[in-house]
Amino acid sequence: MQGILSGIVVGFLQWLVLRRHIVGAGRWVLWTAIGLGIVHAFGDALPDPVAIPVVSIFGGVVLGATQWFALRSAFDKVWLWIITTGISWAIGMTIGLTLTDAMGLRDQPWTPQVGATEHGLVGLAVGLGYGIATGLLLARTAKR
Repeated sequence: MQGILSGIVVGFLQWLVLRRHIVGAGRWVLWTAIGLGIVHAFGDALPDPVAIPVVSIFGGVVLGATQWFALRSAFDKVWLWIITTGISWAIGMTIGLTLTDAMGLRDQPWTPQVGATEHGLVGLAVGLGYGIATGLLLARTAKR
């Protein structure tokens, strides 16, 4: 549920921008919520030593693939969206996890505060990388 709720919030904020540029962007919130729900479910179901690499490598691909359903009629080369989302997600995860390691958060016992800080930093790094990369891609390749 946390992934779905996050997807609704993230998808809605993205939709506020996309609705002016992409026909059919109304489905964006739904597909983003589904994508982040799937990614989060895998991340929560697997132990950290497995979940972190799986989510780092495949999280963006899963999100990009679900968002394809909202983009397919408005985007010429949707495969670029999936690749861009996958790569930017992996880079953001790497940066976010590096920051949490540098702060010593991943070595501390889990508490709500530690978990929220770690999740927030990683989420911010992923969101910034994904937002910049996909924003540039949309600006260059989307149908007008």
